[in-house]
Amino acid sequence: MEYLKKPIWNRYSREELGQLVVQAPDEDTRRKVLKNWDTVAKPIDSLGRFETLTAQIGAVIGTDKIDISRKAVIIMCSDNGIVEEGVSQSGQEVTTIVAELMAKNQSAVGRMAASIGADTFPVDIGINNKVTIPGLVQRKISYGTKNFRKEPAMTEQEAIRAIAAGIDMVSYCKEGGYKILATGELGMGNTTTSSAIAAALLKCNASEVTGRGVGLSDEGFFRKQQVIAEAIEKYDLYTGSFSNCGRAGYCGSCRCLYWWRYLSCARCVGRCYKHGVSYSGRTDCTWYQRLFNSLS
Repeated sequence: MEYLKKPIWNRYSREELGQLVVQAPDEDTRRKVLKNWDTVAKPIDSLGRFETLTAQIGAVIGTDKIDISRKAVIIMCSDNGIVEEGVSQSGQEVTTIVAELMAKNQSAVGRMAASIGADTFPVDIGINNKVTIPGLVQRKISYGTKNFRKEPAMTEQEAIRAIAAGIDMVSYCKEGGYKILATGELGMGNTTTSSAIAAALLKCNASEVTGRGVGLSDEGFFRKQQVIAEAIEKYDLYTGSFSNCGRAGYCGSCRCLYWWRYLSCARCVGRCYKHGVSYSGRTDCTWYQRLFNSLS
C-alpha cells in the first residue's frame, strides 16, 4: 500500500495527457486465439461469447498466452452536487455509509469479488465528507462536484486530476501483478450525471436516456429529466465539455480503463465505461444500441 500514498496521480497536465497514445488491439493475435479454440475437441464456436471474449483479451495484451489469474475491482467513490435539485431519493450521506461498507468488504461488490478471488480497491476521489475512512485509497479531488444546474460541476484541473487518479490506480494494479480489472463508481445522484453525459454523446433528448434511478417518484423523475435538459442547453453539451456536468468518479473510472489498455494489460469492460458513461438496464433499448454503435 506504500505506493498508493505517493502523490504521483497529481502530476499530470492537460498537455501530457493529450500526448498519450493507445494502440489498437492486435488483430493477428485475435485471430490466433480464435484459431486455438478451433483446435480444441468441441463443436466450432460452441463456447460462444467466451471465445470472442478471450480473443479480445488476447488482442489487447498482444499475446495468445492469456493469464487472468489475478483480478481486481476499482471503485471510484464521489458525490454529485446535482443532488441538491432533488434528482435522487438518497442524500450524500449514503455515499459515505456505502463507502465505509466497501472498505470493510461488507458491500455487494466486495462479497461478489471475493467469491471469484478478486481484490477490491475503493477509492475516495470526491466524497463530500472530511472524515478519512480507513480502508479507502485517498485520491480526493474535491468534496463532491458542484451543482451543474448552477455552475460547472468541475474545473478543468479537477477533471484532469480525476483522470490522472484513474491512471495511477491502474499503474498500481499493473505493478502489483493484476491481469484484469473491473471498474465501478459510487455516489448518490450518479445516474443524473451519467444520463447527461449519455445524452451529450448521443446528441439525443434527455428523456431518451434518463431513468428513475432508485425509485424516484413521478415528480422527481420529471425533475431529473428537466435538470438534464437544462444542462445540455446551458453548456452546449452536444459540442462542449463534459466536465461541466461530469463527475470525478466517472473521470477516474474512464481513465482506469483507458490506461489499462495503454499499459498493455488485459481488460474485460464495456465500451460505455471506457467513454465515461454508466448504464444499467435493458439491452434491447433502441438508444442503448445507438450508444454502443456510436462508441464502436
